[in-house]
Amino acid sequence: MRVLVLGGGGLLGKAFGRMYVPNNGDAVCLNRHDCDVTSVPDVAKAMDMAAVPGDVVVNCATAGLVDYAEKN
Repeated sequence: MRVLVLGGGGLLGKAFGRMYVPNNGDAVCLNRHDCDVTSVPDVAKAMDMAAVPGDVVVNCATAGLVDYAEKN
């Protein structure tokens, strides 16, 4: 099974990628520069690139600026 990990450059995304791959998984980890999770076209492009239809997408992306996130 192939997994697309959004937010793959963050702490959670990196940990998930390290945990998943050694357990016979195939993970494509994308960071915020590879895919803007707030953009539908970016996410669609990432899913096409990773060839994950029917497999799994894990969203590990977070808003790192807590004050900004609370206001918006």
